[in-house]
Order: sequence, then structure tokens, then C-alpha cells
Amino acid sequence: MDRNKDIYCACLLMFSASEFLYKHDEEFSNLLLEKTREYVNTIEVDEKLINEVKEYARQIEESIDKTQAIQ
Repeated sequence: MDRNKDIYCACLLMFSASEFLYKHDEEFSNLLLEKTREYVNTIEVDEKLINEVKEYARQIEESIDKTQAIQ
């Protein structure tokens, strides 16, 4: 997942920057969004990635259950 994680982080950064930059430089903001789409299309969804996402979901659910029990 390291490669996918790097791509995801780059996409998140470009998307966030494009939102901030839009009012200052619309053309560059749109370029960032275009690049974000290109990067997203390179993420490889395979069984390993699916299992990692399921494990993260399990950990989040477990954390939520613990938080609710504390309240």
C-alpha cells in the first residue's frame, strides 16, 4: 500500500491546495484538479489494499465502540 498511500497523500494535497488557490489562480487550481484525477486513476485496487481498508474499518469501529462505552 505504500505506493497507493503516497499517491493518495499527493492527491489530497493537490485537492486541498486547489481549493485554497482557486480564488487566486483559477487556471492553476484547475490544473491541480486535473493532475489529481490522473493520480487517482493510477491507484491500484487489489486484494491486499481491500484487506488493509477492511482492517482500518475494523479498527475505527473498535475505537468508536470504546469511545461510546466511556461516555
